[in-house]
Amino acid sequence: MGQLLKTPPEVLLRIAGYLPKQRDCLALSLVSRKLRGVGEQSLYSNIVLRLKRNAATDNLVESFYQAIRANKVRRDWVRSLSVIALGRTFSSRERKLIHRILRMLPRLLNFSFEYPTVDFVDGNPFNLRRCFSCSTPLTSSLRTFTWLHAEILDESAFRTFLRYHANIKYLAFDEDAFDVPEMGSQVLPNLESLRAPIDAVLRMLPKRRVRRIKTVINRNTPPDWKTMRDKHFESIRVFSPTIYRTDDAVALGLLESLIRRMVNLEFLDVQDETVIMPSTLKNTNVKFLRLRNLRNEFLMERFFDELPSLQCIEVQFNGSIPMRRISERFYGDGRRSRTILWEFMV
Repeated sequence: MGQLLKTPPEVLLRIAGYLPKQRDCLALSLVSRKLRGVGEQSLYSNIVLRLKRNAATDNLVESFYQAIRANKVRRDWVRSLSVIALGRTFSSRERKLIHRILRMLPRLLNFSFEYPTVDFVDGNPFNLRRCFSCSTPLTSSLRTFTWLHAEILDESAFRTFLRYHANIKYLAFDEDAFDVPEMGSQVLPNLESLRAPIDAVLRMLPKRRVRRIKTVINRNTPPDWKTMRDKHFESIRVFSPTIYRTDDAVALGLLESLIRRMVNLEFLDVQDETVIMPSTLKNTNVKFLRLRNLRNEFLMERFFDELPSLQCIEVQFNGSIPMRRISERFYGDGRRSRTILWEFMV
């Protein structure tokens, strides 16, 4: 312990960053006066407000609000805030407090929100208009914004919220749950990573430099994408698609057409059993390929032979208990070496 207390604060803070859970950071802060600041800073850097099912006995939001209200330094420590309310809806008091909390965090980088499907009684889970006030800083620190399972009932307020947070680089919605509102190119001009339904992805590509995309593709995608210019796909480096139904030939045709237009694509991660052929990737610069259905060694040879830029193929398949998933990696460096990774159930 004596040697630990002599460690420089910045080193202690880096070590504390590896603690897996918030309660571990809390325990560290209670060890000694020397470690209190390090433990508290780690505790407040990543806040997860996971609401209990019984609103009457849940004071989590209230407790966090009072903690940062009492100590201004704690507000500066918060970099990530996740609000998870899957078992119930928000009380009116909790809504007001979350609005205040968002305004009180000047260095917040990541905001994630997960909510029951729709709150028919109270409407939008957040009235985003309340997130603006005269005390709001001139520039937003927010870089990632995740909005899951909640319908956007006030599209104007939602766009205004995103327009204010112009420095967001990562935006995530449910990939197949609801419609994402129309957003012109003046909204989120710095967007680099996007998780959303394919129709929303295609609407947001023009005049943005989106590099990473995760999406679900279905046959109901509007045909407007066919009129898009090839340059709208040039910025894409990572593409992670899922076909809503693997037997949907229309969706498969759309997927193949999109990939062929991604001339600078480097990483393709197909998240289902969809079959991808080397010819689909001919126009790309793919270096890493992750598939779930490729078992044939001869077909792997074809991928490496026909795609000069390809360096690695990772094949994933489900294993038997206790192994959850097995991954095999094959390299195209002439050695045809193989790496096997096992993911075990915990």
